[in-house]
Amino acid sequence: MKALVTGAAGFIGSHLTAALLDKGATVVGIDCFTDYYARAIKERNLEENRLREGFRFAETEIASADLPALLDGVTHVFHLAAQAGVRKSWGKDFRVYTANNVDATQVLLEACVGRDLTRFVHASSSSVYGDRVAIPGFASLRELTAAETDAVKAGLGGRVWSLVHWTNWRLVYPHPRAQQERIAAETVAELQAGRPVQWLISDFPRIALNHSVLAYDYEPRGAGAVDFIVFDPNDPEAPGTIRFDRRARRFRPQQLCGVDVPHLRAFRMYYSRLI
Repeated sequence: MKALVTGAAGFIGSHLTAALLDKGATVVGIDCFTDYYARAIKERNLEENRLREGFRFAETEIASADLPALLDGVTHVFHLAAQAGVRKSWGKDFRVYTANNVDATQVLLEACVGRDLTRFVHASSSSVYGDRVAIPGFASLRELTAAETDAVKAGLGGRVWSLVHWTNWRLVYPHPRAQQERIAAETVAELQAGRPVQWLISDFPRIALNHSVLAYDYEPRGAGAVDFIVFDPNDPEAPGTIRFDRRARRFRPQQLCGVDVPHLRAFRMYYSRLI
């Protein structure tokens, strides 16, 4: 099996690529690194796959790609590439979305005509199917939002208020990294019991990140890490991902409302009188 994966640097595309390689497939990945998410986030998504045999990557837009060469010998096409987001898809950025989502798909389909493909899979994302995100205990993202809106809004607040909120004493206190390890372990235990956990996340003393998210699922990444899937009110169309690095005992944003910071701290909210 030889597969072409478009959007291979994205969260879903990189995981699909890894799964195909695990099954012995050869994979050609392409991505044009649109600026909706920080490039560094997508580069991290690609890191492990770039080192694996059977994977070749091309940085290119679909419209200008050498598709005959990229499709040579390909039996399966997984078309994941798209311009993400809903709010920006209208108005001055409308042409960006039609070019990257509509025109690019048409160009790829035309390039596949007459080829001996076993399967062409055109997958979408939560940017289209926004309220179909799977959350334990809730039928949809909309239902989760309705159930948690008061707590999330209380944790989010306005930009100025979020910087002076009384729970922020935790941000300036020099917690040991063992405390972050405990947060990760407690969150896994709560999620295993079917209870979402609200976090206050911050990159203090920087101020690129300081708000509330809701962790509603997790995925172990071997012995070295665990990914927490979060609902972020700043990017409600798609789930975010925050990774806990067990060796470094730190949280790192994998895909989170376009934020690119090296690490962050997470604190549980609304589970004691002090925090």
